[in-house]
Amino acid sequence: MSLVDFYRHKADQCARLAQHARDPMERRELQDERLEWLRVARAERDAKIYARRIEGFTLRAIAREFNLAVETVRVIIKRMERKAEWRARAFRLGGIN
Repeated sequence: MSLVDFYRHKADQCARLAQHARDPMERRELQDERLEWLRVARAERDAKIYARRIEGFTLRAIAREFNLAVETVRVIIKRMERKAEWRARAFRLGGIN
């Protein structure tokens, strides 16, 4: 089981528990936890996609590997490039130690 699959599994567990929760506060907490697991899974997947592109894989090869559309892969890579630029700029300005 990959790390992304594990995170999705945890999100599914939270969703099932939230369905059966009687207390609205508990249900809300479980739903929030589910969303956090999905965010982590997405970040992990995006990092892997970006790493593949840096390694020289084509957009089409990456799309096939992750079962995504080529355009979706392009958008993810563009977003990751922007994040890398922001981090580099913050580092240059002394914001990141």
